[in-house]
Amino acid sequence: MSLPRIMSGVYLTRHGGPEALEMRHDIAVPAPGKGQVLVQVLAVGINNTDINTRLGWYDREVTTATDAVPQKAAIEAGGWGGALTFPRIQGGDICGRIVALGAEVDAFHIGQRVTCPINIPRPRPENKRAYEVLGSERDGAFAQYCVLDAVDLYDVSAAPLSDIEIAATPCAYGTAETLLTRAGVSKDQQIQAVQKRLEEEGSIQEEKIRDKLYEIIQLKEQLAQMKSEAVGDQSLAAPKPSRLKWVKKWFTSNKKKDEAPTTVS
Repeated sequence: MSLPRIMSGVYLTRHGGPEALEMRHDIAVPAPGKGQVLVQVLAVGINNTDINTRLGWYDREVTTATDAVPQKAAIEAGGWGGALTFPRIQGGDICGRIVALGAEVDAFHIGQRVTCPINIPRPRPENKRAYEVLGSERDGAFAQYCVLDAVDLYDVSAAPLSDIEIAATPCAYGTAETLLTRAGVSKDQQIQAVQKRLEEEGSIQEEKIRDKLYEIIQLKEQLAQMKSEAVGDQSLAAPKPSRLKWVKKWFTSNKKKDEAPTTVS
């Protein structure tokens, strides 16, 4: 396969607003080094990390929310790992296809569809949990091609997900996994947490339905009374048990679902 020498991509030229991004069509296609592969980008996700990096929000001097970072602030260390090298190609959520192999890459082959974490583990003696962020400390996927270390790749060739769905996964999945890991959540606790949320949402929906049903029944009884008064037919105004009171009583009881009224005439 003959590879182009030039590609299109988006440069982050400095920290700032969208004007700090520059679309270019003259970027040199990077060459994979030892243990690396060249990936043709099939899809790329965009998330808040990309915005925060562009703004320089990760600088320790910045204490405001993302949307309140001063556009002309003197940001010196706005990337995850400190100061960025500009121009930088952002984009940490990637789905791509391997088009070239560097030296000593044996576990992958050309044509495989791959993805990788946005936070790439790079432990150091002084920090065993250190990592680099794709699109921050190294060029990412906001371009047609991207170089990745083979050790960080996952083969997703057989995955039923589309390129776009895979590209939407790394940051979101990594964030969720980190939260669960740091909290020490067990499998049963995860299920309980999900179940509790479903019960809360179900309770909210049930309350909305109940209130709407009350309104409908109350309105129907009011219309019946108005009709009896309008036509002067006292039989229409004959005393009847209030359906509203009955329904409210049923909702506040502990009756089973199979005892619920199917219709209210």
